[in-house]
Parts: sequence; C-alpha cells; structure tokens
Amino acid sequence: MPDVSTSFWAKLRRLAAPPGPPSPMPSPIPPWIADFRRLLACRGSADTIALQRRLARQAADRIQAVCAAEFAAIFSDDEIAVIVRDAITDLFDGGLASFRGTSEADLTQFVEDRADRVLLRAAVSEWTDHEARISWRSRYGSLLTSEEADEAAAEAVDQLLHRALAGFRGGTAAELYGFARVVASRTVSRIARRRSRDKSSLAMLRVRESNDLAQTAPPPSSFSGASALPLSDADREYLESLFAVRGSKAELARQLGVGRSAVTRMVQRIMTRIDELPDSERDQVGRWARHTFDQIEELRDELMA
Repeated sequence: MPDVSTSFWAKLRRLAAPPGPPSPMPSPIPPWIADFRRLLACRGSADTIALQRRLARQAADRIQAVCAAEFAAIFSDDEIAVIVRDAITDLFDGGLASFRGTSEADLTQFVEDRADRVLLRAAVSEWTDHEARISWRSRYGSLLTSEEADEAAAEAVDQLLHRALAGFRGGTAAELYGFARVVASRTVSRIARRRSRDKSSLAMLRVRESNDLAQTAPPPSSFSGASALPLSDADREYLESLFAVRGSKAELARQLGVGRSAVTRMVQRIMTRIDELPDSERDQVGRWARHTFDQIEELRDELMA
C-alpha cells in the first residue's frame, strides 16, 4: 500500500479538477449500495449516526495524516480543525449523494478523495494568499494600499480555485507551489495596472477639455450645466459619490456595502459610456466633473475650518 504522501500526490491532477457530475447508478443496484443509500435516507437512526461518525472520523484521520506528512509548516492545529470541519460538511451536504461505488473499499477511497480535495484547496489558498502579499510588498506597495492588497490576494485565491487550478498539469508539491506563485503574481500585477489606469481615467475625467475650451469655460462658481449633462442621473450620482470620497473606490465600496471590484467595474462602465460621447459632450462632462470636485473640496475645507 502506498504511503500517505505518495497516494496524495499521485492523484494531484484529478484532485485539482473540479468534481464532475456523478456517474450513472449501476443497474440493477447492487445490494450493498442499496443498503448504504437507505442508511443515508434514515437520518435519525442509530445506524445512520454511527455511519456518519465513522465516515467523519475517516475524513479527519486522512486530513491529519496528510497534513503531518506534507503541510506541517503551513497549518496550525486550529486551522487543521477548520479544514476537517469543511471536509465533513462537504461529505454530508451533498458529497455522499454522488458516491457510485459498490463496496466498503470504494467508500473509503471516496471519503479520502473528498478530504484530499478540500485539503488541497486549503493549501493552495494559503500559498496563493502568501505569494500575493509578497508580490504586493516587493513590487506594488506604491500603487496599492494595504486594503487593496487584501482584496488582490482574495481575488488571486478566487482566480486559482475557480478557474486556474483546473488547468494545472504538474504532479508534485513544488510544481503546485510554483503554479500558485505565478497565478498570485499575475493577478496582483493585473490589479495594480488596473488601479493605475483607474487613477489616470479619473484624472482625465476631472480635467478633460482642450486649451481653447479651458479659456472660454465659465468659472466653477457659475457652472450651471448639470441639468443638461449627457449622463444618466444614475451615472452622475455615482460619480458625485466617488468625488465625495476623493476618488477612493475602496471607501466608496465600504459606504455602499459592496466589494471594491464592483465599484471598479461600475466606474469602468461609466468611463466607457463617456468615451463614446461626441467630443463636445465629453468636454461638457469634463467641465462638470472639475466643477463638482472643486465644490466638494471647498465644502470640505469649510467644514474643517
């Protein structure tokens, strides 16, 4: 029988792929699986409770054994306990319903596979979060705040678990770690570039007008074109809210109770709509934006005086 480490890494590519749909139930249904499914259906019976406890113990033992062999430096005892609970939840909240084996040995293998998949995802999440923060501190500290770095790390983990991991083709811990590092670095880099573009776009929105129009534009105190803006009321109000927090999408996201990425996407959609306007209307929006921003700053100065 292969040791714990060998059996875990031997099925790495299969674990990295998301679980597929259950295979068709064999027909006729073997007696063992029929009895097993009856036990699952009788949730309150003593036999069912005993079965659930046994399977939970198998999952816990598997996770603790693999962690001791491969991930002792990554997870604390408390973190391992959380992973065990996640694996048990995965089993009993639908996982066992997809079991299609026909023997006790098949069931043991199924439980181990589900536990290994939960543990693998926890490990790559930990690695990706760690590498994303290293990438931020070493290369993008001047572009992203600590709060934005937290969001970038979370996005990198989401990218790995829900998209990139399915494309992993390696077979060792070192290859998997390197894969996680690449995903983390690319995700943080993409977010940093996007943040830089957002800052540039906001600056362009505030001052976008030609030199000729700048000479003839009315002073901010006399600006009166808001009612005729070529923007929808929703877009105008959203930009006003953004100006009120000095262009901080993180702060606006906090006030609106949404993720920063949602604010970023909304600003990008508004900027796209502005870019599609005729030149004269884009200039009008630029004058309005500058006037509105200046008014907010004047009010802020008055309140601080």
